[in-house]
Amino acid sequence: MKNIKKQSGNVLFLILIGVALFASLTFVVGNMLRSSGAEQISEEKVKLYVTDVLNYGRQMKQVVSDMRISNNCSDMDISFTRASGDAYEHSPAAPDICKAFHPSGGSMGLFRVKEDILVDSTSVTKSTGYGDIHFSGDADIDTIGTACSDGSDSECRELLLLIPYLKQQVCDEINTQLNISGYAAKNINEHDYLDADKFKGYYATDGNASIGFGSNELDGKAAGCFSEPDHPSYTFYQVLIAR
Repeated sequence: MKNIKKQSGNVLFLILIGVALFASLTFVVGNMLRSSGAEQISEEKVKLYVTDVLNYGRQMKQVVSDMRISNNCSDMDISFTRASGDAYEHSPAAPDICKAFHPSGGSMGLFRVKEDILVDSTSVTKSTGYGDIHFSGDADIDTIGTACSDGSDSECRELLLLIPYLKQQVCDEINTQLNISGYAAKNINEHDYLDADKFKGYYATDGNASIGFGSNELDGKAAGCFSEPDHPSYTFYQVLIAR
């Protein structure tokens, strides 16, 4: 009888050790996945998230077009400021009828970027502007609008909506839905999603800013996704004004 009790105790002890080891292993593996940004989203969710991203980009493009046509806003007047003194405020201030988020202008709502579609913030070397949408005049899309070899002329720069720090899985789905095969690798020169990079009514002039230059995946594409090796992660873009 004593032997049976002893054996039962040993079995219970081994089971508890096994449970503890399994829990530890699960925790370690989970941390490894999170730190590498390798957590996968279900295919269904990815498609839904990407559809939301693409729809918002198209809606914003239409709003910008409507403000230019109906409100006579120039490409310099278009503004994405949401509050006085924020990083998108023009100087002098843009008219309310040219502000995408203002009731007198575009009346657009702000897009909330789902955390699921982003790489883990600890896995990137640069994370400024993580989780936000960005509006910029810092880059040119090759063969869209005026052609410049490296985007070094401000007249070549497009007005862009950007969502950086995306997972490759999301980038692949964006390009699949847009019938783009592969993606260009490009770091936008001098652009790290800082306040200084936000569109305030003027377009940048530094060189090496043509997304897609040297490869043909994004040639003539008004929307798409590219990799930014400098971060490293993936970025969605939507051309709002081709210049």
